[in-house]
Amino acid sequence: MKPRTFILAAAAAVCSGPLLAGSGTWTSEGPYGGIVYRLYVSPAAPGTLYAGTRGGIFRSNDGGVSWVRKEAGLSGSLGVAGISLAIDAEAANTLWLVDGVGRVNRSSDGGDNWALTGYSRPAYDVNQIVDAPGGTGRLYLVTETSGVLVSNDSGASFTASGSGLPAGVPLAHLAIDAANPLRMLAGTRGYDATDPLHTESIYLSTDGGASWTGTLGSASYYMGVTDISFGAGGKVYAAVDDALYRSDDGGASWTGPLLGPPYNNSIMAVRADPATPNTVFIGGYKGLARSTDGGVSSTPLTTGLIVTAGMPASVNRIVMHPNYPAAAQLWLGTEEAGIYFSASAGASWTARSDGLAATNIRALAMFHDAATHRMFAGYGDAFRPSPALFRGNNAGPGTPFSSWAPSNTNLGAYQIRSITIDPTTRSGGIGSTRLYATGRAGPYPDLDARDGGIYRSLDGGGTWTTIDVGLPVSGNPPAANVGTVRNLVLDPRSCAAPPPSGPCASGPLQTLYATSNGKHDGATGTDSFRVLKSGNGGDSWLSSDTGIPQPIDAATPQRQSVLVVPIVINPLNPQELYVGTSANYDATALAAPTIQSGVFRSTDGGANWVFRSNGLPRRAGSSHTALDVLSLAINPANPLELWCSVVDLSVGGAASGGIYHTVDGGANWSSASNGISATDIRALLVDPSQPNVLYASGAGSDANPGSVYKSSNGGATWHSISIGLPADAATALQVDPVDPSVLYAGSTSGVWSITQLPDSDADGVPDAVEQAAPNGGDGNADGIADALQPGVGSLTSASADGNAQPATLQPYFTVSITPLAGQCSQAMDVQSVYAAYHGRDVSSYGDDYVYPRQLARFEIQDCQSAKVKLKFHGASFGSGFGMRYFGPAIPGDPATLGWHDFSVRANRIAADTWELTLDNGQFGSYRPASANAILFEGGPARSEGIFRDGFD
Repeated sequence: MKPRTFILAAAAAVCSGPLLAGSGTWTSEGPYGGIVYRLYVSPAAPGTLYAGTRGGIFRSNDGGVSWVRKEAGLSGSLGVAGISLAIDAEAANTLWLVDGVGRVNRSSDGGDNWALTGYSRPAYDVNQIVDAPGGTGRLYLVTETSGVLVSNDSGASFTASGSGLPAGVPLAHLAIDAANPLRMLAGTRGYDATDPLHTESIYLSTDGGASWTGTLGSASYYMGVTDISFGAGGKVYAAVDDALYRSDDGGASWTGPLLGPPYNNSIMAVRADPATPNTVFIGGYKGLARSTDGGVSSTPLTTGLIVTAGMPASVNRIVMHPNYPAAAQLWLGTEEAGIYFSASAGASWTARSDGLAATNIRALAMFHDAATHRMFAGYGDAFRPSPALFRGNNAGPGTPFSSWAPSNTNLGAYQIRSITIDPTTRSGGIGSTRLYATGRAGPYPDLDARDGGIYRSLDGGGTWTTIDVGLPVSGNPPAANVGTVRNLVLDPRSCAAPPPSGPCASGPLQTLYATSNGKHDGATGTDSFRVLKSGNGGDSWLSSDTGIPQPIDAATPQRQSVLVVPIVINPLNPQELYVGTSANYDATALAAPTIQSGVFRSTDGGANWVFRSNGLPRRAGSSHTALDVLSLAINPANPLELWCSVVDLSVGGAASGGIYHTVDGGANWSSASNGISATDIRALLVDPSQPNVLYASGAGSDANPGSVYKSSNGGATWHSISIGLPADAATALQVDPVDPSVLYAGSTSGVWSITQLPDSDADGVPDAVEQAAPNGGDGNADGIADALQPGVGSLTSASADGNAQPATLQPYFTVSITPLAGQCSQAMDVQSVYAAYHGRDVSSYGDDYVYPRQLARFEIQDCQSAKVKLKFHGASFGSGFGMRYFGPAIPGDPATLGWHDFSVRANRIAADTWELTLDNGQFGSYRPASANAILFEGGPARSEGIFRDGFD
């Protein structure tokens, strides 16, 4: 995932000294690591590595010690695109990538710049892109629907590779023998049911893909092939259905499955020793092993790979130094734990993920006292071993987190979904502070890493204990299991001796509530433990979900059930709690759901729950099933006031939803989405020091970016504060407990922070920046200061080096909006974007467009149509200039992202001023019409090619 913007370059025009981290714009903070899909070492420069990750595309120039994002010119769900990344072995600066909408991209400068080749496939059709060794410009696509495709023009076009591959069978992996590039092996993606027509899993070609023959089959279906590696002496190794297979004749026939416990049924990656035929490295769910007898037996190589609960990182990529084994260096890509390096042929490992921002952070909490300022960040949605919980330290509010480390000693979790600090235990410092974390442990078959998903630390996160006594058990051997535990709250008056009123000052607190998937009883068709309660600080738990609807028609396709997600507690009367639920049902079997779902309230400490959802939007055709409630927030000063977010998850892309508000304890709800353009709100947060200040984060995509929103009036109106934020926004929010101007967000690329600067008109440009604009801060010369006009924003242009520059070096531009239809009175996130960040904009003459003043980006709230003037102070645009737009040609469609001519909707009305006509849901806006907002990015540009005929 790439950041949506490059820089807000105006802050230094009015500030002296170094800027605080995230001042006025979102800044990446770490922690680092995460899912690695592809990993390559440059054959020409072994210190250069490339990684395709869930967080995007990264390069290292120092052997993996540090990593830098390399995405200039890329767009289209790059976290997905990391699956399809390749390097040209003969031209090591040439890379290819298939983005999330199926477009082939190429870089010829080591990833510094990317451009489309012009070829595309359907979204998610490409599982792998493979360079053909022995020549430049030849590569292959491994597809879901069309077998193996081959290109001889560096990705500009592809054709079918040859005959013999089964029609309609998805392929997942292709390996080419570097010693004989005509010999190739293709593996299928896997099938989980009987398919007697297609039982072969690996296909061999000895003529460069002109023809194929099946060489490895099963009794009744094709299996899943995740890796194939050619070795010395005709040996080939393959990971097939999580098992190891070996061929002694170059893939013509196979032996297997090989190996016994613990590596059977756990293998994802193989890498043959290029010099020793019987030696192979084996990676998978149990870490890394090496076999020296052709896969008959193996030895674990997990020193340094243990990440949590005694479990090693799951290895899905094994990369060797080009001169291995003379240079005994190896790198590993893992499922959830980033990249590891060994200088000793795997004898020991060290993490090498600094800068690799691909951690999926779903939970945040902060501790502060005079000696310690610490952030806890939980890794979400992991089903393989991950660090699970990180702790970071900084020098104080707004300063960068200079160090992150796992905080998971004895923590039996693979993922963390909530972190809660007991405030009554803070007085003794971090070392005696009690923390709770919830999430999920290892799934089956990781029998040695299963527990109930609730954890407690008595020493500030230094060590952890699982606290799941009383939870239902399953499995063999039995272990506590209630699925994912998503949220946990504390009763603030549940200490041993509570005061007459108000929260306890000393603790620890004893009454805890949590929400989880719960336990389904197949015999009775009932669910329990969706709400959990403990009265002894987590030492034991009881089910507390009476009144939460039981499944309907539990044994039929018409089954309906509810999942309990958020929970909040009334701090003034802790007997009162609220939960939000999400409905599960088969839309193909039911015309409309009938189960009660939405918000429920308990007034007796969770003993009973009552439906409390009047006014929340319902599923189509339903009277009782509200849209999915994914977050809740309560006003600590007035607990009758709550907010919730609802999303229609039954529709792909969460096409409808928003924020709702109640002032009577949930008896009635009304929409509170004024200013919210995102429909998929995943987090709500009330600033505890200013309960009228709220934050919300909305998910999105590159072509319809998500945002973080702020309301200063209790949710009556919202505005975006999203400059620099990743396109898919955030799933966790945290206000700094010392300085509420500092806000943190958890995303799929780690933690991001922003230090909010005064911005009276909420247009995204700090007041001090607008006050320094031309004409004494009146950039549009209308007699009113720009800093006081929500529809006017003035700031300096972006700089090439990414550093803020004074106005003497980077002159100002001004955005001013005139409504045509709709209110169109509020500009948001007005910013400058460095044009080259989007890659080359190539004219019809083959040369690049030049952007002397870079790009202007802004969003207009509550708007159907508007005129926008862009005044670039001091500029003089000749007749050779036109207006260019970067964004989707079809609003919201990532497949149409790119550079476009916008001159038909733009007029130059003065030497330095352009006037744009913009319409909601039309060309020139990222947003689809349903957003009722216009998001534009573009600027004046000139192609030198227009002068070639001798005319201006």
